[in-house]
Amino acid sequence: MTHTHSTTRVTAEADDPLTKVIHEFVAQQKAWKAENSKGRGDTRCISGIASSPTVVAELRSPAANDLPLSSPERQQPAVRHSLPEPTLAPPADVRSLPTSTSRDFLKMSRPVWLVRDMFHGGEVIMLWGESQAGKTVLLLNLVAAIASGSNWAERAVTQTNVVYVAREGQIGLRARVLALEYDRGISPQECVHYVLEPCNVALENDVNALAATALRHGAKFIVIDTLSASIAGKVDENSNTGMAGVIANLQRLTLMTGAAVLFVHHTGNDPTRGPRGAYALHANPDVSIEVGRSEKAHYWRLDKSRDGKLDVGGKFKIDAVTFTPDPEQEPLESIVVRHLDGEGASPVLVRPPRGAKALEKANRALAAIRDHLLAGRGADGQPAATTISMDDARSVVSNAFRDDHARLVAAGAIKDNRGRHRAEHVRKALELLIDSRRLERDGETLRLPA
Repeated sequence: MTHTHSTTRVTAEADDPLTKVIHEFVAQQKAWKAENSKGRGDTRCISGIASSPTVVAELRSPAANDLPLSSPERQQPAVRHSLPEPTLAPPADVRSLPTSTSRDFLKMSRPVWLVRDMFHGGEVIMLWGESQAGKTVLLLNLVAAIASGSNWAERAVTQTNVVYVAREGQIGLRARVLALEYDRGISPQECVHYVLEPCNVALENDVNALAATALRHGAKFIVIDTLSASIAGKVDENSNTGMAGVIANLQRLTLMTGAAVLFVHHTGNDPTRGPRGAYALHANPDVSIEVGRSEKAHYWRLDKSRDGKLDVGGKFKIDAVTFTPDPEQEPLESIVVRHLDGEGASPVLVRPPRGAKALEKANRALAAIRDHLLAGRGADGQPAATTISMDDARSVVSNAFRDDHARLVAAGAIKDNRGRHRAEHVRKALELLIDSRRLERDGETLRLPA
């Protein structure tokens, strides 16, 4: 009976469909291994297994897929990774921002020079310089050219109406404007509209009112003279956050009007340190124009431009004029600008003299650059190269300053400040060398003069 019972159990198991599948699959595995051992390719064997209707049907069942299979018998598909799906939805009432592609750029208008090679319409411009440098008289001369559409300093302009916010020097403004019109022989300019009321560009409402004023007069050039007077009591000039907000207000003003916005600013106690105040005043405007005094004349030069045109500038002198405006009886005395032409008006200009330490650092920087270039002398004893990139020049000068500093520390002449402010010293030294034409700059390349 034991034998009969065992036979009955085995027969029942053999009749089970899953058992048949397993036996068939094991048999086909053996056949595949036998074929492989003969050195034949496995393509036929694998395709034969895969094409078996019973195996395919049964292996798709959950029970068959739960069977443990070794890796050669069951190939796992490669895992494909994808970028993460969003897991947090934005609020329903938030609108998406409009976007553009480069195809849309073709439909946009090109920037138009308000003054060629200086600034475009729609840009924010800082005109800065020390006291008595001639900023306002030069600016009034520029405004008159833009309002009349005549060339300025031999540069073409685009004619437009002007709104001039006069917050400083209002007492002398009348005489200077009348003197300019007298000197140029022009009638009163109806295209220039002066705002003599308080207007604080740190305040949103005042900026909106200024935009409405410019739109009313069709003005595409807005002047703020001066920035300091127009933000008095509201923002600290030395606050990066505060001044970034003021520049953002001026940028919003350009968007509301399409106008270029120029603000006048001052240097600090040391004119060689550039415009005073927070770094945002240096970095955020699109264009920076410096006005200063050299030994024989006043000058202006492009200090910063988004287009990288940094070789633009000129010299001018300030002359006194005396005239009697009609219908007045008493003469007026004021000043006007005379632009200089020819060799004396070179756009590469020297800034006000630096201190002895600044000149000493500039000399050391130039010596380091010369040594670097002379290290590669040719067969004729001449330098193999007379040019160096700005990045390489900064590196060479920085290394020279570091070595000088280390020697002075070792000699006990100074304390070790671990190279603090070295990058600023390098920048100023190279700037002085370029301004004084001891190095010539062409884009991002410096050249020793011939």
